[in-house]
Amino acid sequence: MYKGIIVIVFFLIGMLQGNSQNKEKIFIGTKHNLHSEILNEEREYWVSLPDSYNNEGSTYKNYPVLIVLDGNVHFKSISGMVSFMAGNGEIPEMIVVAIQNVDRRRDFTPDKIITVRKNNSGGGERFLGFLEEELIPALDKEYRTEPYRILFGHSLGGLLAAHTYMKDKTLFNAFIAADPSFGTWNAETMDKKLEAATQNSFKRFLYIATANWGKRNIRNRDRHVRFYESLNSKCEGDFPAKMEYFENKNHSTVPLVAFYNGISSIFEGYGVSYRDINTVKQLEQQFQTISQRLSWDFKPLETLVNQIGYRFLRSRNEKERSKALEFFILNTNNYPNSSNAFDSLGEAYENLGDDKNANINYQKSIQLNSENGHTTMETNSSKENVNSSIKSGFWQSAGKNPFWINVVGNDVYWLGMNNPVDNKSFGENWCHVGNGKIIGDKIELSWSDIPAGKDKLYGNITIDIIDDTHIKVIQDSGNFGKSEWKWIASSRTFAELN
Repeated sequence: MYKGIIVIVFFLIGMLQGNSQNKEKIFIGTKHNLHSEILNEEREYWVSLPDSYNNEGSTYKNYPVLIVLDGNVHFKSISGMVSFMAGNGEIPEMIVVAIQNVDRRRDFTPDKIITVRKNNSGGGERFLGFLEEELIPALDKEYRTEPYRILFGHSLGGLLAAHTYMKDKTLFNAFIAADPSFGTWNAETMDKKLEAATQNSFKRFLYIATANWGKRNIRNRDRHVRFYESLNSKCEGDFPAKMEYFENKNHSTVPLVAFYNGISSIFEGYGVSYRDINTVKQLEQQFQTISQRLSWDFKPLETLVNQIGYRFLRSRNEKERSKALEFFILNTNNYPNSSNAFDSLGEAYENLGDDKNANINYQKSIQLNSENGHTTMETNSSKENVNSSIKSGFWQSAGKNPFWINVVGNDVYWLGMNNPVDNKSFGENWCHVGNGKIIGDKIELSWSDIPAGKDKLYGNITIDIIDDTHIKVIQDSGNFGKSEWKWIASSRTFAELN
């Protein structure tokens, strides 16, 4: 198998938080070649891994797989979109696999198309054989995959996605068909396929996007509506599907909005805010609804549960503080191989005065990851020493962006902004404020952009206190990024920045 690096030297939304002064290359994926015995040819595919994939504390994680047809066209945009949406907690992190084309008419048409001139259409089943019998097993062997798989296709690729959805057996669980080319099927062919569809199809999720075809618009929409409504009438329960028409998008411009709306529809309800959850039962019901709709067990995101737990742990209300334990325990039950889950549970017990259970969970955390920087209470003379050692003053991120941090007891207040870019002002792209609390050797902080800059993002971050002059983000939401800061001076004015 050939393997090479794909180098993208322009900014891609969602991949990194901006710092254009560091002229470093952005790596978003790798190239691979696999010889297909079924197709009797070499097939190239590109892979983009989730941001957390290679993190030391994430080796226990498995990831759903998104297969993208016409990968040479859609890889960069869809990889960036998945990274951005997963960073905001809207969808799970995924492994994106983009298939490069050899002969799309041959590969994406499941049936022979009769034309005046000779053509090689009708190879869709063989191509699906390559995907399911050769490529997916190779991916499962190479990467930490979760066997929940999504197939995205546009035009003829959407036709193949719709065809695969109706098969009695397939390895795919959800489908996004962007303006599928149903014109290649006559009414008799479509009727036969619809009639042959079994209830197994309705255990999968289907999203169809319809574009505006101008003068041919009615015919194209009619085909899509007929296909969708026929399936809807055949489904014995609630039809897990959605179809949308885009008046302002044509066949060529619809793929990106179709993917965004499609992946959002699949994971509707996944991106619940930590502020909206008040009980473990409420959170579990939220994800049970998602799991039932998708016929797959999706657990609450570990970082989301952590945010909810720390929200209650920071409360001045004693009943709410004790409620934090329920969420941290939920994380250790759902993610028993997560060092951070047990570390957070240990901190909760310690803050609630239960030293015995705090030590038990700290020790479990260390067993799972001896490099997590945490020690048991017996060997750590005073965790309060860590808390009190972080310095107030002027800090800089690794990208030289200025931050002002003030520590009052265990409360942390801060202001951060971007460096000038192209002779513009400080904070013109982004400027945010934050407020949080030191808990153990970490800072749990909520942040939000303010109208001084262009960005309007917000979220929560967990910061590891390395020492009194060095801190680093270990968990983030709102597309904050894995930033790192060092203390520079006890104070610095705006004028001194220039």
